[in-house]
Amino acid sequence: MDNNKELQMDFCSKCGAMTKDGVCQNCGWGDSETVSAEQNPYEQNPYEQNLYEQQQFNVAVSLQQSDMLVQGQEQPRSYSGTDRDYVNHTAYTYGAIPPDVPVQKNNRKVWVIIGICAAIFVTLIILLCVAIGNLVSKISESSSEDFYSFNDDYDIYDDITERAKQNQGNSQSGEEDYVYEEEKEKTYGYSPEDDYYEYLHDSIKDDLSYTVTLQNEDYVAEDRDAYILAEYPVLEGDIPNIDYLNQYIYDEYLYFRDLCMENIEMYVGEQDSFFSMIDAYITYMDEDVISIVYDKRREYRNYSWEASLCSINIDVKNGVVMNNVGVLYIDQAFIDDFRIREAEQNNSDIISMYEDWELMELFLEPDSLILYYTPLGMEAGFNHDYGWSTVTYKDYEKYLMNF
Repeated sequence: MDNNKELQMDFCSKCGAMTKDGVCQNCGWGDSETVSAEQNPYEQNPYEQNLYEQQQFNVAVSLQQSDMLVQGQEQPRSYSGTDRDYVNHTAYTYGAIPPDVPVQKNNRKVWVIIGICAAIFVTLIILLCVAIGNLVSKISESSSEDFYSFNDDYDIYDDITERAKQNQGNSQSGEEDYVYEEEKEKTYGYSPEDDYYEYLHDSIKDDLSYTVTLQNEDYVAEDRDAYILAEYPVLEGDIPNIDYLNQYIYDEYLYFRDLCMENIEMYVGEQDSFFSMIDAYITYMDEDVISIVYDKRREYRNYSWEASLCSINIDVKNGVVMNNVGVLYIDQAFIDDFRIREAEQNNSDIISMYEDWELMELFLEPDSLILYYTPLGMEAGFNHDYGWSTVTYKDYEKYLMNF
């Protein structure tokens, strides 16, 4: 033994007695040279020894926590590692690893929510379709009422409905069905047997005390594409003031012809075209009266931009021009009746764009009023913004002005 070596004193780990140079003086522990290797296998590897001590410490802590759970005390958190390490270590230590429990997805609630949303969507679609259907029905009913109802006192469709109800009532009561005779189809023509006067038509007679002939007068522009085709009637025979009457007839024609010539000079260029036509019709004549109608049309660049009628009634027996405005008594009742007749005869709704007072003004203005005799009776109407509208009055006598 080296005398210079420092003596190491300690206490025996086995019996607690004094050790000298690592050997117990009481029990002799540490005498063997291999005791360290046998009893402390981690002496050669300090890392493994520390790991062993840490495991022993964790076991002690786990036992302490288990006792605290039994006594109802709060468990202390792990002193080393994370919470996950602590929990896993405890489970592995005591064999308390619970089986994996799959998470149950609540699919039923999802499908219930989807079903509710689908039901709400379908309900909204149904309500929308019903609303659209009601709106279309109301618009259709309103349009039908506007087209067929001309005034508050007359509705032909109400009359037809009432007849159908009466016929149905007879059938249900056991009575013999009543078959209504079909209404005779209305005819358009130029004889007294027709219901309506169709178009302007000559009704010239050659067995009267006077005669009428048609004269032609045409105009063609030299420097542009414009021309006028015209005709006017001339009276001959035993008629008072015949020269005055012929001049009056010619002046009515001349006024429109000169207006067309002015249009050509002012508005028709070298690249334009203009066409005007003035046709004269003798719609009725007898020993008392003759009716002359000018059909005046102007076309510019191959489309019509004016069409109107000018009617002249002459009392050939007395040699005077009749005042058309003073022939018929125009009041509200006449306007209402005219609307009904015009819709039936012409199958048109043009005059529905005019108010009653506007129609009355058109009937009272000499330039717009149309009034002439035909073999069917009297044709009455007016010029308007879209041409003209006339109605056949076979019963015109009840509308004549009384003096």
